[in-house]
Amino acid sequence: MQKIATLKYLSVLLIVAGCGDQPTPDNPSEAGLDINKGKSPTKQLTAQRLAGTYILDREASMAFLTSTGHYDADSLARFHERFGDLEITYQGETRTTVHNGQVTRHRFAIIDDGPNHVTIECKSSELEGAVTGENSEITRLEFTGDGFWRGSQEIPMSRFKEFFIRKNRAKTEPKPFNDTPLVIGGGTDTIVQANPEIVRQNELPRRAAHFEFIIAPQINANEYSVSSGNVPNKFGWRGSRNYRIDGNMYELAYSLDGREHCFKAGGRTFDLAKGNYFRFYILPGPSFVVDQLPIVDAFGNPMSEEVQQEARAVFDSHPLRKVFPENSRIAIPLVNTDDISPSKQNLNNFP
Repeated sequence: MQKIATLKYLSVLLIVAGCGDQPTPDNPSEAGLDINKGKSPTKQLTAQRLAGTYILDREASMAFLTSTGHYDADSLARFHERFGDLEITYQGETRTTVHNGQVTRHRFAIIDDGPNHVTIECKSSELEGAVTGENSEITRLEFTGDGFWRGSQEIPMSRFKEFFIRKNRAKTEPKPFNDTPLVIGGGTDTIVQANPEIVRQNELPRRAAHFEFIIAPQINANEYSVSSGNVPNKFGWRGSRNYRIDGNMYELAYSLDGREHCFKAGGRTFDLAKGNYFRFYILPGPSFVVDQLPIVDAFGNPMSEEVQQEARAVFDSHPLRKVFPENSRIAIPLVNTDDISPSKQNLNNFP
């Protein structure tokens, strides 16, 4: 029943989803409608921020749906098939969408907004030249640096949402990764800083990766120490966390490569351009599992309160995993306490 309801919702969602036939001008006043009329100052700013053309990032959307653990393989396959090619343009007070060539237009109104979100109601309209949606719908958009996550009022966003990116972002915004080798180091225990070897004037500081560590209630583990350092040079970085579990010491190690723009843990390699948020689960065994969240936030000072709150909000918006198949768990190595400090002894060994 749950799967049928979910697929029914997605079918309805995609009927009204799509893209604008022309990019929105950089100046919203050129769109032909006064988007500021009757709006509060905050809603005016929100409308200006929203204006533009966006495309569905199918890969990021599917990665999120998979990470929720809420859908079986059959449901995920159906989602992937139904997403299709989708663009959305917010122009003036009109939302124009095209899904696999079918154009749909709605009038929309902002009914709630905040620093990083907006809730809009799309109403039936009588616009010429396209199929016109007949039903009203309420959607919530949560802004990121290069687009937004879209969800429905009917289903919690922790279970279902889609990611959209600006169509022209590559022309107007710097690339967060894959454009230059990055010097890794600095930041906090959970947000690692990275910058180009030569920092240009007024260039924003960058973030290489964000970490969250979850200790399962079934295991008696306490974090004993945290260490990090550059290996074998300034473009490489290694971190480790020591855990005292049932009287023994265990070391969880992980690393970042500033030349390849990747993160490594437990024998796995992750492309930072596909997500630089990583959640570790410390499990019985002892063992661990690491999940890559499909979110990229690469600019901003890791030491700032604003960035730390932003990172916390990203992790909070993704529900914790509940199922950990045995074949996905990675053993955490035991540390011989008679040896030299493992974080120093193994500093030159990448995980």
